[in-house]
Amino acid sequence: MPLFLLLVAAAVLIPATAASDLSLSGTASIIAGNDFTLSISGGDLLGTVTLSLTSGDRPDLKLLAGQPDVSGSASSATVKLDSSGRARVQYTTESGGDPSTLRFKVSDGSTSDTTSVSVTRGSVSATAVSTPRPTSSSGGYAIGSTVELSGAAPGTNKVYLFVTGPNLPSAGAKLSNPSVAAVTDDPDTFVSRSVSDGRWSYKWQTSGRLDAGTYTIFAVDRGRQTGIAAGRVLLNLYGNPRAALDECGNFRWHISYGAADRGSDHSTNHRSNNDCDAGAHHDVKPEHLGSDCGMV
Repeated sequence: MPLFLLLVAAAVLIPATAASDLSLSGTASIIAGNDFTLSISGGDLLGTVTLSLTSGDRPDLKLLAGQPDVSGSASSATVKLDSSGRARVQYTTESGGDPSTLRFKVSDGSTSDTTSVSVTRGSVSATAVSTPRPTSSSGGYAIGSTVELSGAAPGTNKVYLFVTGPNLPSAGAKLSNPSVAAVTDDPDTFVSRSVSDGRWSYKWQTSGRLDAGTYTIFAVDRGRQTGIAAGRVLLNLYGNPRAALDECGNFRWHISYGAADRGSDHSTNHRSNNDCDAGAHHDVKPEHLGSDCGMV
């Protein structure tokens, strides 16, 4: 057979290196801190393409290490296709940051395709376990108890805690020091806890200047009270003995019981019978208050 006929036959039998139009696909949505993969198909066999980030602000976005057929950066990478005209490119993100939509474009100079990946913050949850266990019939906690708080927070590397409740600042207070008002974007006015393997925990010592009543502890993914992912837990605190001076300068005890314990507030004040001019006072021990207040 003449040589030129052999060449023609070979041309018929050997497929062309050009494939169909490029296609780019991937996971539609991920939680920050997770990896994701984009898949390329339809390119020239063993050819190269450019994979670019065309929109979306995500400074923590990086190419996953250990990809020999991928070079460059997350914003612009050169990708070598395999013998089927395909490739997979892996990216990594860090926890935290604002939600964002990343738009990618693959091109071989003549054809192109795009896809988008939504990066979300995830959710934050909160639960409480008391040490010791709740001692009131309705599940309240005695003031002075240590309450173990914990929760899940995928998509962030830190949570911020604040509390609302009786006689606290309306926008909330720092959990470790309720006299400090929680201030938006001021992390020092929140209790911050690191997230490990998607979990956080904190032991709240309830002693201090707290009154009986219902408190709400918030766990948020940034130091602010609105526009955030948040988990919360409600706690009833009861039985708060608090010492104070009356208008005559006499020492007194005020025992308050919140709705968690008695179904209604109940208080008893004890003071010296001396008049103010006498200036005398004496200590009143909690056990001297009698049993009518239900002292615990």
